[in-house]
Amino acid sequence: MIVRGYGRASTDKQTLSTKQQESVVTAAFENRQRGNPAWREARWGGFFADNDTCRLTRFHQRENGSLLLANCQRGDVVIVSNFDRIFASVTDVCDTLESTQQRGWHLIILDMDIDTTTPLGEACFKLLAVIKELEVKERRRRNKAATEYRASVGLPIGPAPVGWKNIQVKENGQIRSYCVKDKRMRELGDFILALQVKEKLSVVNLCDRLNALDVRRPGGKKWKWRNLYDFLAKVRDGYPFSKRCHEPAPIPAHAEPVRVPTIGRADD
Repeated sequence: MIVRGYGRASTDKQTLSTKQQESVVTAAFENRQRGNPAWREARWGGFFADNDTCRLTRFHQRENGSLLLANCQRGDVVIVSNFDRIFASVTDVCDTLESTQQRGWHLIILDMDIDTTTPLGEACFKLLAVIKELEVKERRRRNKAATEYRASVGLPIGPAPVGWKNIQVKENGQIRSYCVKDKRMRELGDFILALQVKEKLSVVNLCDRLNALDVRRPGGKKWKWRNLYDFLAKVRDGYPFSKRCHEPAPIPAHAEPVRVPTIGRADD
């Protein structure tokens, strides 16, 4: 019997998440080897991880998920730390269960105690997948509604648009975010646009010219022509705040500034 582990992280910034999952899975394998006679001859076949992978991506379509399935033989075991690390789709659960039944390998999910070899256990497994799938769709619906509302009333959503910056203030005892004009970024945008017009440069040539002059992007990195193209489009449009709301919500007069290194004040 060969035992393998599997883990998944939603973004490439969550690589530590798969490391943590690997430690949980390997510890579970070692505990079973010590406590279960049937596992004493089991061999560890490695840990397969899919980083930067959406939970709704089908298991057999993931790079390392498909590789894991291709290596599974009759009697092999796959261990996963959590249900949502491997599944979030009902059809995906059904396809994987069919694979385990046809090819004779077994799946252990540590945060569950369901025997999928029985009809009742298989039904419970599928019902749990229905709940998880609904949970994902509901979260996305709530996030979309919140985003649309914040955009409609002029509140910031994520990083500030070109020509604006997010600041935080204390309002009625709570920390809230607002958007204000970014004077330095607008000076940079006006300079770049004037340089393009004066020297009649294409975006690609303008990008090379800025890098030669060591004129950096607002974040300090060198320009790439795609970033410059998008930046100039916002400059020419007059630094729009959003499609739904051209100007951001004003900061209430009674709000107090929050003093942190990345926070500025509204420019006049």
